[in-house]
Amino acid sequence: MSVSPDIQTLCQNKSQVAPTIDSEREEFRKYLESSGVLDVLTRAMKDLYEKESKPDDPLSFLTSALGAISFDAKETALLQDELRNLRLLMKKLEEENRFLKEKLEKITSE
Repeated sequence: MSVSPDIQTLCQNKSQVAPTIDSEREEFRKYLESSGVLDVLTRAMKDLYEKESKPDDPLSFLTSALGAISFDAKETALLQDELRNLRLLMKKLEEENRFLKEKLEKITSE
């Protein structure tokens, strides 16, 4: 029984790919550790583990422990509308500012 060339190639390349993946994981782990993320996550997980009465929704517990703010769909839609309106206002004010600068330059150059 012969092994297909593709499988042979994959088996031979596996030894080359694995160190790359391991080094990427190690680099990412160092990044998380140096930024303090691992400590924060470990502390939150430890708090969850040590809770006598486990919360019904562990994800909400962790979200709360990490100080994250969660919004429902209605709040998100309102915030997106507000952002859109503020961007329009900013564009309008930038145009007005540009116009007023040009007007001021004309006045001062006369």
